[in-house]
Amino acid sequence: MTTNDEVLVYSHHCKLVLNTDVDAIMIYRLVKEKAWSCEIVYEDGSSSVYEDLFASDKKALEVAVDDLTDETKEQLILERHPEVSLPDPRVIRPTWV
Repeated sequence: MTTNDEVLVYSHHCKLVLNTDVDAIMIYRLVKEKAWSCEIVYEDGSSSVYEDLFASDKKALEVAVDDLTDETKEQLILERHPEVSLPDPRVIRPTWV
């Protein structure tokens, strides 16, 4: 699931640009098994970096991106935070750097 403005490069670092902390928690759960480090960048420019994560191979990174479907995001967000409204899917832009 990539668009023209997304960059997909196979490496060991995942950078996610998100608009809310709730989004960050959900998407981190999706990618934490797929990348060695994950940086979560918030709308205000602040970020969090998670190191020493597990990565198996390039295919796993590809699957992590493919997993970021609207349906998956909706399911995870509602599962953990049923009280929140769903984010606009356009604000979650996974890029692998």
